[in-house]
Amino acid sequence: MFKVSFKDTEKSPSKVVTKAGNITKVILRGTIALPDFWKYMPEHIDNWLKCYRHIDGYEDISRNRLTLFAKGVAKCNPDDHYDTVLGERLAEARAKYAIYKLLYDLTSKLSQYYMTILYGNKIPVAKEEPIEGILKDVDKYKQLCLREKQHQLKLLNHE
Repeated sequence: MFKVSFKDTEKSPSKVVTKAGNITKVILRGTIALPDFWKYMPEHIDNWLKCYRHIDGYEDISRNRLTLFAKGVAKCNPDDHYDTVLGERLAEARAKYAIYKLLYDLTSKLSQYYMTILYGNKIPVAKEEPIEGILKDVDKYKQLCLREKQHQLKLLNHE
């Protein structure tokens, strides 16, 4: 349902890298095509999302598109050898993690809301079709968050 893509457009690139001294910053831009039920977003989730700092261009919602951005920073210890490629890869992994974490939080909130609406406090016997897609997204973004954390750890342990 929620699929983020990191594609360059004519107007803006999906990744901007800046380097200053031993600090590398990556700003990553992702776009999400919103599902049809987005028009019926619960007010408390909509308000939460509007306050989220990774949202850019909230007006795109009228066209069923949402643009997200995140900044990742990698700072090298002055005593270490500065590796520009490693710094960029680490900063990009941190930015991706921030976007995936936002989508994990959003899909978790939506699934909790719809489960409460559909089933109340009782646990459903079988997964119903309306909620199944959101639950898959929750798991997908949870796995992507874990993968990016592992990627960061691998990069930090790189010698």
